[in-house]
Amino acid sequence: MRALIADIAMIRLFLLIENHLDFIAIKILAGAPYLDGTTALRTSNPASMKAARVDMLRLHRKQPLRYLKWTNATDCKKNIQHTISSNDPLFGTLSRHDLVFQQMRAVRNHVAHGTTDTRNKYRAAIRPYWGQVNPYRSSGSYLLSAPPLQSRSLLEIFTISARTFIKETVRA
Repeated sequence: MRALIADIAMIRLFLLIENHLDFIAIKILAGAPYLDGTTALRTSNPASMKAARVDMLRLHRKQPLRYLKWTNATDCKKNIQHTISSNDPLFGTLSRHDLVFQQMRAVRNHVAHGTTDTRNKYRAAIRPYWGQVNPYRSSGSYLLSAPPLQSRSLLEIFTISARTFIKETVRA
């Protein structure tokens, strides 16, 4: 039962990251300052949050995006590349946290979908923490237990990483 709850918590954690990234990027593009008081190096100046979303979808694109994806750092950068300067701290934050973001995505996708492809990516994502992966052990049990030489569970490590990632995204 605890393993199932850990799996659900991982799905929710990744959903929270996606929603926060969407909201933060739109607010920053709409003119909200970072926590340190600086404003983003914007290449467009939308008047509202709705206009900021439209700019991310359409501005300077031959083919407008159908929707904004926030599931990995590459997609996040693609969403904001024409609206926020690549010298902005947001790009650096996305690059710094790309690896743990990919690991969390791989775990989340395996928990949510459970296909052969997601299983292979999941195993590759947790191998740095656990070494050899037991194919008969559930993802929830891996999330709940601490890897060798670690004092925190994998779910705690991902939660702390997500919190740090979101904090750095709103700081400049």
